[in-house]
Amino acid sequence: MIWAVTNQNLAAVKEGMSIPADSRLLDGLVVKSVDSELIVNAMRMLNVPPQNHAAFQKSMVSSVVQIIAGRLSVNGGNFRLETDNTAFKSLKTTEQRMIYLAITGKAAREVLRQIERIVTETSVQAMLAEQEAKHVEVRRVAEPQRGAENESDGRGTAADSEGNADESPERSGTCF
Repeated sequence: MIWAVTNQNLAAVKEGMSIPADSRLLDGLVVKSVDSELIVNAMRMLNVPPQNHAAFQKSMVSSVVQIIAGRLSVNGGNFRLETDNTAFKSLKTTEQRMIYLAITGKAAREVLRQIERIVTETSVQAMLAEQEAKHVEVRRVAEPQRGAENESDGRGTAADSEGNADESPERSGTCF
């Protein structure tokens, strides 16, 4: 599923993800998904030598960004990115490649789930606000019409209230 970030929910996504308002969304998402601990653990699991740290980190960040960008659209547009696959290509075994894909996929998925929650909550809130506005408008239009109907009957609001009070089941057969 592609999560659509629009001008209407971009601020909510950035706020919910603690991304500074003046930062680019994708840059902020990468910071949230890939940290030094993740890189070091991945290198250890994949037997990547420490001297390859910088190249591995750059490539792994690129992979996570590509996964996130593939599931995200901003104002109807997709991201155009160059992916650095050198870390993936340098892995020797299928098992190492599967581990690499699992690690990058999990890092991206966690951020995408947070975006999903924020976008869904923002959409629901907007929908509820729109429904409430419609109800308010219906009540605003209906009130003058109901008042006019009561006046044309020769009954006003006070007469209507008194009639309802006399017919109340609480009063029938009860002596106070």
